[in-house]
Amino acid sequence: QQSSRSRFPALSKYCEYPGDVTELRRLLEQGDVDPSGRDMFGLSALHKFCAWDRPELIGVLLPWLSHEDLNLAAGPSHCRASPLHLAAEAGATRAVRVLLGQDGLDKLAKDDKGRAPIDLAKQ
Repeated sequence: QQSSRSRFPALSKYCEYPGDVTELRRLLEQGDVDPSGRDMFGLSALHKFCAWDRPELIGVLLPWLSHEDLNLAAGPSHCRASPLHLAAEAGATRAVRVLLGQDGLDKLAKDDKGRAPIDLAKQ
């Protein structure tokens, strides 16, 4: 069954680097975006904010996400990586710290190449 919020456009479609906290809050509070929706590249806003190492944006977004959203796999062009995978691969230590503090985060999730986030952090 589809989530009721999936009828709205993905928040990720409105998020461009480096991100804007005020604009993010406005979009979320308006209520007509899907906070966990993916853009055409298969990335959610959380994936982007983690790869960009933007803990302030992650902090604004987290209350709008479920435990499932924390572990959402990116699209196939991104190896079905979780937000933690992207943060680890990018060396985004601040984002990794924020994510590791979240209940429900699957720290051992594997991407489609069988790699856990720790494997990417070691590279």
